[in-house]
Formats: sequence, C-alpha cells, structure tokens
Amino acid sequence: MSKFYNDIHPYNDAQAVEAMKRCARNPLVPIISKYIFPNDSFLKLGHVLRNCKGVHDFQMKVMCPAIKQILLRTSDGFTVSGLEDIDFSRKHLLISNHRDIVIDPALTQYALLKHGHDSTDICVGSNLLSSRFIEDIMRTNRMIEVYRGLPAHERYHAATQLSTYVRNVVVDGESDVWIAQRQGRAKDSRDATGQSVLKMFSMSGKGDFAADFDELSIIPLSISYEYESCDIQRACEIYISRRRQYVKKPLEDLNSMKTGIFQKKGKIHLSFCKPITREELDECAAKGGNNAFKALCDVLDERIRSNYMPFPTNYMAVDLLRGTHDFETQYAGNIFGSFSLYIDKQVAKVKDDSIGDKAELKDILLRIYANPVLDRLEK
Repeated sequence: MSKFYNDIHPYNDAQAVEAMKRCARNPLVPIISKYIFPNDSFLKLGHVLRNCKGVHDFQMKVMCPAIKQILLRTSDGFTVSGLEDIDFSRKHLLISNHRDIVIDPALTQYALLKHGHDSTDICVGSNLLSSRFIEDIMRTNRMIEVYRGLPAHERYHAATQLSTYVRNVVVDGESDVWIAQRQGRAKDSRDATGQSVLKMFSMSGKGDFAADFDELSIIPLSISYEYESCDIQRACEIYISRRRQYVKKPLEDLNSMKTGIFQKKGKIHLSFCKPITREELDECAAKGGNNAFKALCDVLDERIRSNYMPFPTNYMAVDLLRGTHDFETQYAGNIFGSFSLYIDKQVAKVKDDSIGDKAELKDILLRIYANPVLDRLEK
C-alpha cells in the first residue's frame, strides 16, 4: 500500500498483532472480557489478544463473539436479506443509512462473516478515535479513518486521499468498503444521501460519471432498528439545533458509542439492496452536472427507504402523532400503551433546563420513530 495512505488505512496483519499486544495491557480488558466471554475467566480476552494472528483472526475470535453477545443481551433478533443478489466475485462500495455509530458497520461485517463471505473495510470518522486503545481496536477491525474538523485548506487533500484509497481497494478486488450515506447519523431518521459523499468519490474517477460509479459497484444498505439508537439524545440535539448551533459536549461521541452498544434495540434488520445498475447510472449521467449527483442520490434514497423494515414502533409513533389508530393492524393493541409509556419515560429523563418545552421534545422523539413510515406515505 502506498505511503500516501499510511495515516488512514486499516492495520495489516503484522500491525494488528502488535496493536493487540498493546490492547491486552489495557486495564479495561478484564471487564470487557467478562462481557464478551461470560462463561470464561476474566483473563480470556487478554489471552486471545496476545495470541492474535492478524486481522481476520481478531474479527472471528473477538469481534464476532462481541457482536453475538450484544445481540443476545440487547436485541430481540437480527435478520439479514438480499445477500443472494450480490455478486461476490467482485468487490463493492456499500453505502448505508446510518443510525448507530458502532453497531451499523459492525453488523454489516458480522452478517458477511457469518454467511461465509469476506468482511469489509469500514469508513469511520476521526472524531470517534478518543484513545489509542479505541484506535487500535478500530484499525484492526478494518477501519479507514475519515478526517473530521479539518481546516479548509486540508479538506481537499483528505477527500482526495480517501476517495483514491477506496476506489483502489474496490477496483483492485482487495476489499469491499462500507460508508454511511452522509456525514453523521440521520438524527431525525430521514435517510438521505449526501451529494458531498458522492462528489468525494467522483474525485478519484476519470471524469465519466456513469463509468466512474459503475466500477465502484455500489450496493445500498438499509438497516432498521425497532428501538432507535440514542433516541432521546438525538431528540435533544434536534430541539437545541432549532434554537442555536448545537455544540457537542466533551466525550459526547464516546458516550453515544457506549449508549448505542448497550441500549435496548428490539429487533434489527439489515437489507443488502439490489446493486445500482449501469443503466441507472447512465440515466443519472444524462442529467448532467449537479443534477447527475442529485439523481444518483435519489436512486440510493429510494432503494434504502423502500428496503427499510418498519417495525410496530414506527407505526405506533405515527398513530401517536396523529391521535389515530390507522395502523393498528401493524401492532398488537397491548403494546401500544407500552410504547406510549416508553416515549413518556424517555422524555421525563431529560433534566436539561435549556429544554423547556417537553411537548415539542416528545413530538421530535415520536417523529424519529415515525419518519421512516411518513417518508413512504409521502412518496
């Protein structure tokens, strides 16, 4: 791999071995060990890390058991669809909607590995790398670092570096790559692809819109959670952002990562959507300029939204917003009251004095759950 990518690419096997030896000395390892390996000694994880033979070994012996435990303890089941539509003889750019910082890409990797396929590189923001320990874990888990918060004069170089790296590993058949459809999570659950993401990938192409995106072999992903990651935290952020610029608190990203891992998730579904075809890309390209990028965003959005699996929580949220029972066939009557109580309890948790209108906060929270259904109704 060229030195041009040294600061962003995932660890190779040799780097992973050294990184895991460092991680094994971290005082958090015994605590994490009891979570991942509840029936073994608290020394188990340290032993596994010290004897790690490389990236794949780490993913199979640490990440897969970790995700399995997270699913057992915080979910009511994880289902996957669409793998039969993927040509695994080539590599792909996986463009996903984004609800949880850690779990979205981790479940994508887990799904591929558990179905006997290669894992994927994952694009992760540099703002999440709050310690050497986290960076070592993430880079060993095939993280490509995406720089955030750069000065304007450094952004072009970083975008070119990322775009070229991803194109090279996909086109050369080295790895699939996962990336969120836009910077940051969809706080309001309205899944929309950012043109800036697509324009970044065009930077490494040859100037032929359709051909450049066709060689990336784009597969949209749609992940759905019965209970939304960091739902009340996202509602508070939206509330504050309506009044002033939202400024993240120290360690907020780390706390969001922890909340997303340990909170209740209910059922989860991951859909590998049908790949974007050359014919679709040609139709987008014919629109020219920015309209071509907008058209491709629309194609991706339609795939992701139509493959999103609405859960009873989504339908109940619509009925609670409207004061109706239009969707009661989508949920059992006895859970309607339970979900309504859950929403009220989440709102009641908020003690921030700057959030004075709890009725507005409740409306925002309900819309976080309702929007995937509302988006379909508005098509």
